Amino acid sequence: MKKDFTRDYTVEMFRLWSALGCPCSAEILSRLAEHTPPIPKTETIDVKRNNSVNTDINYEIHAAGVKELSAVREADTEFAALLDALAAAQTVEALKKCGKEHIISAIVSVYLTSPRKKLAKGDISDRIRRFAASLPSDERSVYRWLKEGRRLCASMRGLRVS
Repeated sequence: MKKDFTRDYTVEMFRLWSALGCPCSAEILSRLAEHTPPIPKTETIDVKRNNSVNTDINYEIHAAGVKELSAVREADTEFAALLDALAAAQTVEALKKCGKEHIISAIVSVYLTSPRKKLAKGDISDRIRRFAASLPSDERSVYRWLKEGRRLCASMRGLRVS
């Protein structure tokens, strides 16, 4: 079985989206538009190596010091969280358009339950067992549906999916 390297990250993307109240992608896009992170002042310095000038190296010089840098990092973190929530919302919307309601119901039952509560060992597998028992389906199918949803979400976010 191939290892799914994006599993933990995409599960947390769905949980974050649920913790935000499952907003639609249009709402998240409007929040992203008003929440653009500040761009720090940068200065480009040319570095000579072997008689050639490498202009690809940018050194960021922050004049205001550590406070400005921490504010930029915090804004970048919030911006990235909104991008994660946007990817989860777009995934659910794309699955609805494709008519894959069974995948959406699996995602809702397994990943969107108690999003603010920390996951304990075995929580997801217990939720999958309960969900499979409520349907005329087996656990392996539910795992496959969840994997399809995770892979779609990862590709929506721009992560490399192999």
